[in-house]
Amino acid sequence: MEPRRLKAILQLPANRRFDLIAEGLEALTRQVARLYEDAKHLERLERPHGAGIVEAFYLEEAAKVLILLDLVRTDPRNGKAWSTQISWFYSHLARCLYASAYQGSPASLGEVRGYINSLRESHYLDGPNDVDWIFRNQPISERERVLYVDLVEAGDDLIWWGPGENPMCWVSSRLPELVSSLASMGITSRGGLDVVSAAWKDVPIDDSMLWSEVRRMNGQVLESMIEGKLYDEASATKDDFSTVLNHWIFPLRTLDLSEKKVSVEELKQKRQRVLEQYLYEEWGYP
Repeated sequence: MEPRRLKAILQLPANRRFDLIAEGLEALTRQVARLYEDAKHLERLERPHGAGIVEAFYLEEAAKVLILLDLVRTDPRNGKAWSTQISWFYSHLARCLYASAYQGSPASLGEVRGYINSLRESHYLDGPNDVDWIFRNQPISERERVLYVDLVEAGDDLIWWGPGENPMCWVSSRLPELVSSLASMGITSRGGLDVVSAAWKDVPIDDSMLWSEVRRMNGQVLESMIEGKLYDEASATKDDFSTVLNHWIFPLRTLDLSEKKVSVEELKQKRQRVLEQYLYEEWGYP
């Protein structure tokens, strides 16, 4: 068996692609639900470290659901866009960025792009004066601090970095609830994928796209699911309808989700300039 073979679907007809994507979405939906329940259980037991580890995994698995659905919201004739989108499925950073994008309420795709770009930098400055220390990429650093203990370089020192003795964790429900609602409303089903693809196939995606347009498209898809009785009549609720309508955000397929390389040496020089300016303004020190 060969893993990481999602790109193999590009060699298949559109109908067969959607067959496999629907199977994957079903498996991922079960995975997210199980991990979310496990994280909540650990939280109730006041085991925040374990809850945080499980949360890191279910957020990335939920991001995979959204990545696959954005494949479906891409014209199947656009092979290049499909190939790029599939590459995000296997990227820890891309999955973390997807999860981050879904935590807010963006007004436009351009707003999402600006926020995501701020999280793509390989290194950045922060601290009491905003430039005191150089940090690694924020989403990856936060992820690894929850999962691993590692020896890291911090300025001129080497320190052991990890969750610490008293980690804090509040299990997030937003993505698991969205994934559950997408499934209940039938959107992740085989028939639902056809509805989503047909609705979005000719919709232009650019930074000027507003949330009002996405919400309208969500409503159009949901109406089709109900008219076609493609939703789960046994479990779907008005809350599921509302969750999908109001929290399934812009397709992110036009965004660059790769790491943006930032020179550590240039950051050191910038930090030196800012700190020298600070000393001059505060103390008159040349």
